[in-house]
Amino acid sequence: MLPTEDAPGTDWRRYVRGPAQPTVRPIAVALVSGDVIGADTLVTRSGSATLTMAPGGAEASLVLDYGQNVAGIPFTEVTSATGGPTLRLSYSESAAWADAPDGDIEGSHNDTGNHDRVETFRVDAEEPTTLSSGLIQGGQRYQRIALTSPGTLVISDIGMRYTAYRATAEDYQGWFASSSHLLNQVWYDGAYTVQLNQLPARTLPLPWSVSDGSLLARGGHLAVLKDGADWSDGTITFRTRVVDRSAGWIVRASDEGRHGYLFVLRAADGPDQPAHLEQLYVDDGHEDRPQDNVRRYTPLGRIPLEKDPGDGNWHDVRTTLDGALVTVAIDGRTVCTLDTAQLLDGVPARSTGSFGFHQAWGFKHRVEQARFRDLRVTAADGSTLYEDPLADAAALDAFYGDAVRRPNPLPVILDGGKRDRTVWSGDLLVQIPTVFCTTGAEDYVRGSLELLNSYQEASGQSAARVPPVLRPATGPQHGQTYSAVYSLHQLVNLALHHLYTGDLTLAREQWPWVQRMLAWCRTLVDERGLFVTDEDNGLDWDWYDGPKTGAVTAYNAAYHQTLICTANLAQALDLPDEADSLRQQAETLRAAANRHLYDAERHLYRLSDQMPSAIALDGNALAVVSGLAPDGEAAAILAALEGALPQTPYGPSPFSDDTGFWPQVSPYVCDMYLRALFSVGATDKALDLIHRLWGHMATAEQHAVGTAWELVGTDGSPGFGAKTSLAHGWAAGATAALSAHVLGVEPASPGFATWRIRPQPGELTWAHGRVPTPHGGIEVSWTRDGDRLVLDLTVPEGTRGTITVPLADEKSPLEITADAQQGPPHRSVYRHGVRGAVADVAITAGGRYRVIVG
Repeated sequence: MLPTEDAPGTDWRRYVRGPAQPTVRPIAVALVSGDVIGADTLVTRSGSATLTMAPGGAEASLVLDYGQNVAGIPFTEVTSATGGPTLRLSYSESAAWADAPDGDIEGSHNDTGNHDRVETFRVDAEEPTTLSSGLIQGGQRYQRIALTSPGTLVISDIGMRYTAYRATAEDYQGWFASSSHLLNQVWYDGAYTVQLNQLPARTLPLPWSVSDGSLLARGGHLAVLKDGADWSDGTITFRTRVVDRSAGWIVRASDEGRHGYLFVLRAADGPDQPAHLEQLYVDDGHEDRPQDNVRRYTPLGRIPLEKDPGDGNWHDVRTTLDGALVTVAIDGRTVCTLDTAQLLDGVPARSTGSFGFHQAWGFKHRVEQARFRDLRVTAADGSTLYEDPLADAAALDAFYGDAVRRPNPLPVILDGGKRDRTVWSGDLLVQIPTVFCTTGAEDYVRGSLELLNSYQEASGQSAARVPPVLRPATGPQHGQTYSAVYSLHQLVNLALHHLYTGDLTLAREQWPWVQRMLAWCRTLVDERGLFVTDEDNGLDWDWYDGPKTGAVTAYNAAYHQTLICTANLAQALDLPDEADSLRQQAETLRAAANRHLYDAERHLYRLSDQMPSAIALDGNALAVVSGLAPDGEAAAILAALEGALPQTPYGPSPFSDDTGFWPQVSPYVCDMYLRALFSVGATDKALDLIHRLWGHMATAEQHAVGTAWELVGTDGSPGFGAKTSLAHGWAAGATAALSAHVLGVEPASPGFATWRIRPQPGELTWAHGRVPTPHGGIEVSWTRDGDRLVLDLTVPEGTRGTITVPLADEKSPLEITADAQQGPPHRSVYRHGVRGAVADVAITAGGRYRVIVG
């Protein structure tokens, strides 16, 4: 039973989770340990908190609760410090790991956020100061503050500069409310999940900056001097201080550093990682194969260092270039000489090139940071080619490369808040409909599609994942694919953009990309007419189960969906021959899949032709949603799934037991199942699934953070433990499903030029809401009392559509009134007919309408 706690007048705005202010602060103190005075002042902002750790004593710590998952750049205002204590900050989405010194372990997989869930500061402040790494922590409800070495620290303020899309009620173009408080919470949790993953354009700080009289390089890879392409022999000197992990530089660099000899001073990191100097060759695409554009580092040598460069001191570095010889000296002592004429096959001997600094994204997921100053480049004759103390921000103007360009020029949607923080095609399948039924932030959808599509392979295969630290490129590119089915999803994503906006501009721009992608798809179709994958391209959402090979039902259903969607795009672009060809390909594929993959006796699709007895939830659900299933079989397939798959209190496991695959419940796959249930009118089962899975994520005590999870364990805990992303875009599907099927509003043609309104009440007694369209919002309100249903709606001028309402029986009374926007109310704007247990009302003009059944 769904709870029905909310009255019809419920204000939907109370569910909106977007922070009201651009700075978010904790709302409660969850835990205090050790010598802490005034912890509550960090919530009330009425004074200062003092943390003290005595020599040999216990740590002083507290855990702050922000009330929900938030994203931002943390800051700590320190009034004073004595004894030079170490402050350790750690972050966690769930209360389960809130008091863990390392937080919930795993941060960003790229430079859109901090790689660590821990930040450490040695504080020796006689005057007030602000402590901040300047890096984004992308998703956390809890922040632990701990003094881990003796001393005293006085904190006057703490919080985060919010960095995600901060949507308040005024930013919602669509909304939803119903008689179920739980469904309402689920709808807004899904909306906020996607918002927390939206990265506004130009949000990321520049990796490199100038402060305290030196260049601070934090990740960002590299940048090289613009005017040094023709430099040959000479000497380069500079001073460096390793801040975290390493300091790197490149010589004989070409093409903005795409090629060159790289040297990296590595600080000691435990007994297995002594201090050393690495020698590498950087190859960001071969000159004779520019399409093979992926950064490679070829190891050329590793020289132990007697002195650890991570000792916090400044070190003098001299690099001498003399023909084929490159000699490096540290603090006046020669460390190595690299003979570039005696290198590995495939590593060229470069005689000219520029100079630059280099800091990688991270070593073991930690940002590498170093400071540089007093750079001087001299020619072989001793003349000065370049000289700068690197003490002024203008020094960066002399460099080019990723590290000095403004990051993330496009607004995009990431897959997860705390990790992976990458644009993924599969996640966008769920996120795009969610955006268009909530805030309507089209620019984030467009930016995500443009970024992914700019990394198409020479073969035609589409990128499936691109971190926004990579700028939009010009294809062909290489290195951002994941699998065949994820590449297919990107074609559907482009079609979804057109479906919700009606705008053909992006589709027209991307049509050459579409054609190349479709040509690549056809190379994977075998003689039976089935889409076939292998070990190299058979991965899917469940990467931990390994690739699925052969003719996989889920992949064939996805290909069928792709062909139908691209056929519709071709038709809209006035390419009827291409549209007809794509529809014929879809029908051929459908016949082949139903011949070779469908078990008519069991009313189920096989997982694949190589695992014929196994059953997969995604393959069967997507077969129903995509129209692959045989006519009249959809309901039977979904009914058969219930007995074929293990059931948990939170929904079905994604595979039958005989696969040996992980049994954890996937909100991503359950979104496909949810849409399939609604599509066959199994409303009660669909609402029950939302209640069990999405409702659990919304109310799961210590793990409930206002956002939807990546994976749910069979015991109801986060499926990957502490590493689980608890704000994961692919888990937000219930939001769009509730708007489309409970409120009942869907586009019947691109841009809602025509629409369908088909509410499925189930056990609910009322629902109100709005769905944004390019023509204006469609507003729907329905109430139900027994067999009586009253539906009010307002639809925009210039649109038309069909209302479908349930009937108790074919003789149920039906009353329709209209207040059309053009002229007085008249019956010519609608007509109706009864078919079985529903009545269809055709609307031909914008306006206000009421339909009463019973």
